Amino acid sequence: MSLPPNATFAPMISQHLTTVLITIPKALPMPSKMIPMPPANVTRIVEDEESERVFVLAAEFFSALATPIRLRILSTICNQGKSVSAIVKAVASTQPNVSQHLKMLYLAGLVAKHRMGNEIVYRVQSEEVLQVCRTVCMRIAIDLDTPDRLELVNRLTTFSQSPAAS
Repeated sequence: MSLPPNATFAPMISQHLTTVLITIPKALPMPSKMIPMPPANVTRIVEDEESERVFVLAAEFFSALATPIRLRILSTICNQGKSVSAIVKAVASTQPNVSQHLKMLYLAGLVAKHRMGNEIVYRVQSEEVLQVCRTVCMRIAIDLDTPDRLELVNRLTTFSQSPAAS
């Protein structure tokens, strides 16, 4: 499902959801005459290391999105870049707090910044970041509107407030 480019990823309801599958590619096929095939156990170790790297990077990506204010910031700048002062106003927070979160998003590579006069303007670095946020927020919004899915939402809320989740 493709969302209009001007849509924010704030909770939206949709009748259709797209399932995103992440496939970890195996090594590119090589002519067997040129490069001898490694033993199966060596291939498996390499695949496990590649998989582990993918999972570590994915965890870091999701960690950068793990606070509601960062999601609100991304939602605020998803259609066009905005100055820090405009973001502060849109997310109803303080300038130091927003700046700290913008720094984290920038270091994670999720947002880009440039100077425009006396202001720093932030924008979302890639459409893929927005698609992930839109998909997750849309799924949660649908769950909130579906009585038989409320149990899952309540479990997520309980989990996020438990000491083990911190």
